[in-house]
Amino acid sequence: MLVTNVDQYGFETFPDQEFIRKHFARVYASFDLGFCKPDPRIFEAIRGDYSAKFRDMLLIGDDPKNDGGAARDLGMDFMLVH
Repeated sequence: MLVTNVDQYGFETFPDQEFIRKHFARVYASFDLGFCKPDPRIFEAIRGDYSAKFRDMLLIGDDPKNDGGAARDLGMDFMLVH
């Protein structure tokens, strides 16, 4: 799954929609959910859809403070990418 803070225009104009559809079974966009990462509600929505526990989830992000902090606060693992 992909979780993104992109707005609707940015998402709809992303140049490689085929890549997204090929590699991600589900896309969670902040403009659909009404809140952005690192707001815990975005992760609660995902967890609820999959009946997953936070300890079984991995957050991959490029911001150690916001992404890493959100993961840590919720008990998720975190992987930093550049």
